[in-house]
Amino acid sequence: MENFKVLTNVFFLLVTVFVMSSCDGTEENPEPDGEYKSGIFVANQGAFQTGTGTVTFWDRDSLLTKQKIFEQVNDRQLGNILQSITIHNGRAYLVINNAAKVEVVDAETFEEIGVITDVDLPRYFVGIDETRGYLSGWGATGVEGYVKMIDLESLTVTSTISTGSGTGRMRQFGNYIFATNSGGFGRDSTVAVIDIQGDSLLRKIQLADNPQSVILGGDGMIWVLCNGYSDWMDPANNTNGQIAKINPATYDVENTMDLPGNGAVDLVYNDDMLYFSFFGAIYSQDINNATFDNNVFVSRYFYGLGYDPYSGYLNFADAGDFASDGQIFRYDVSGNFVDSLSVGIVPSNMAFTE
Repeated sequence: MENFKVLTNVFFLLVTVFVMSSCDGTEENPEPDGEYKSGIFVANQGAFQTGTGTVTFWDRDSLLTKQKIFEQVNDRQLGNILQSITIHNGRAYLVINNAAKVEVVDAETFEEIGVITDVDLPRYFVGIDETRGYLSGWGATGVEGYVKMIDLESLTVTSTISTGSGTGRMRQFGNYIFATNSGGFGRDSTVAVIDIQGDSLLRKIQLADNPQSVILGGDGMIWVLCNGYSDWMDPANNTNGQIAKINPATYDVENTMDLPGNGAVDLVYNDDMLYFSFFGAIYSQDINNATFDNNVFVSRYFYGLGYDPYSGYLNFADAGDFASDGQIFRYDVSGNFVDSLSVGIVPSNMAFTE
């Protein structure tokens, strides 16, 4: 399961300790200036069960790191857990998992616009156009996966599509949404394809257990990273993860690469390379190769991954002890450390603005 990957990765947190300096040495928590235009938004989940999510912004122009910007601008907390952040059409959509809501704010000022409710265990948001968006979630029991159409003018749910167990990350391709059914608190092995024009489930694509991440690669193909299944009670039921290549025009699975174990998460890409977290390290995979490269890109565990298309850097989130402030470590595509940013508690998802 993707949600709060503590159990599957705690071993690597205990054995991996690095101390690296901040990139700029400037003030880490200045007062917000009402302008968040060019930089990195970091969704900090907050301490598990007891904490509240926060948003950190790193400004490319001033090189300042600004903490808790939602709380400082709106004088209230977000709630537990800040699952993801998406920037769409001048707004930021902050998906709050346990609090069952999506906070919508102006992306430049972070002033509140409204709240989307009537959602259970929401996960990720994708904007379609000026008036429509889709929100994925796990449902009340954690296995009743859904994708909800959102009216972006009224910020209300207009329809719900049942998609599978633990629906999570999504990617748009033309008139279709590819949504991973990552299992949630259960088990699934499909990617749901949603017809945007008909607002309906078109089909399901069968893959390995618990598809966790989906991207549209530089080759125009849909790439899916499957976590595999881990049965703590009976390891004989364990299954391995997988990387799958899907032709979005035909929905055909053109290639699969089996991984030597389970637990792979957080797929991102740059040009011809895929990157993901696996076995306590960051692995890279050339999309031109038909079999798993088994190439370790960075030999340490990170809790979340993001690729910044505006700087060309890979951004890796270090959650530390999951109780105190974490960091974002930036690397170039050759695997060289660039710098680090101080962020909030349990950094995970990221959004990038030009």
